Amino acid sequence: MENIEFEIGVVKVYFPLKGYGFITRDKGRDVFFHRKDIGDEAWALEGVRVRFVIEKTGSVLKALNVQKIG
Repeated sequence: MENIEFEIGVVKVYFPLKGYGFITRDKGRDVFFHRKDIGDEAWALEGVRVRFVIEKTGSVLKALNVQKIG
């Protein structure tokens, strides 16, 4: 069984009409996320603490399985 390592960050910005946003990670550079990776968009507001998994494709980082903390 594979261990999944979550990272922690804060929603920097979310554009609901476009369906994507960015998360400022506690450690590392900002990452992109898409609405399909957050479930319920209602909580995707600036400043909300989240946990997520990083997917790296080349030099592009994307947050997957984004979940609100608390």
